[in-house]
Amino acid sequence: MVTLKGIAKELGVSHTLVSRVISGRMGTTRVSESTRQAILKRAKELDFQPNRLAMALQEGRKGVVGLFLHRIGTPGSEMSHLFANIASNMLDEYGDRLMLRYFRNKDDFEKFCSPGIKNQVDGLIVGGVPHPEMASILADYDRSGLPVICAFHNVDILANLPNFQVDHSMQACLATKHLLEQGCRRLAHFYVMPGRQAGFLQAHEELGITPDPSLYIQAKQYHYEDGRECMQRLMDSGIQYDGIVTDSDGQAAGALNLWFQRTGRLSDWPRITGVDNSPIATSCLVPLTSVTSEVEETARAAVMALYDKRAGKEPQSALLTPKLVVRESSTRSQFD
Repeated sequence: MVTLKGIAKELGVSHTLVSRVISGRMGTTRVSESTRQAILKRAKELDFQPNRLAMALQEGRKGVVGLFLHRIGTPGSEMSHLFANIASNMLDEYGDRLMLRYFRNKDDFEKFCSPGIKNQVDGLIVGGVPHPEMASILADYDRSGLPVICAFHNVDILANLPNFQVDHSMQACLATKHLLEQGCRRLAHFYVMPGRQAGFLQAHEELGITPDPSLYIQAKQYHYEDGRECMQRLMDSGIQYDGIVTDSDGQAAGALNLWFQRTGRLSDWPRITGVDNSPIATSCLVPLTSVTSEVEETARAAVMALYDKRAGKEPQSALLTPKLVVRESSTRSQFD
């Protein structure tokens, strides 16, 4: 049986050095390039498969990372599931396991994440719906030596901890510019998030077009039902409009379905955009133009930041750039 100690004895080095070279986690350990290459070469020749958990324990780690999420996205968007799946796969590549917990509020979080969590995990990634009231708790964990990385949506800063999220203002700006460039001049905006409303206004300003405040409709949430309610208010108002920028794919799907029901027409729908580029966007009767929320990239950035922090680096918060995905809802009538 091939072991770390066997490779170490053969090459005349410590088994700790062999472990760190093979795992790629050198930390502050110094080694010549020739020795490092010799270790890697011999491990490959012997087809050595490291016991990741054993290596973690030898280095005083648990080999586990805690992921605590307050679910984001509307039902069917699968955003939280996608984030957890990407994070889990990345941790597996680094030889760590995932401890996953979903929470709804500060009390939930404290129940799952008691002070004893430091004895169970090597770091925490906490994200989803923002909870500024948890700032002091997370900061205390981080100061105590348990690295904490955040992936909260719609927050500027949280206890000076690194936070990774998509640029929400840019999401609305991209969608709004797209519709304006399609010839729309009277855009309605179904909004929940102030950052996205700022992006809606920014796009108008950059293109020299004045929006009509009477077409701003505040939604309760991001769900299908909220889109229907906003669309009903818009249609009942009698105010002229030629396009709609919504705050989610769920809202956009609800708005379009109500429009079809009330008009009885399956053509010439108002141009409309969603957010998240979720499965809802492609399963809607009219495929929705949508803006990505970069869930996969956010998960990757959070995991990499955690490893950087564990290595003594100081990762900085970042806004990830969304992308516009154009489909029929904003470009043509599907039934022309």
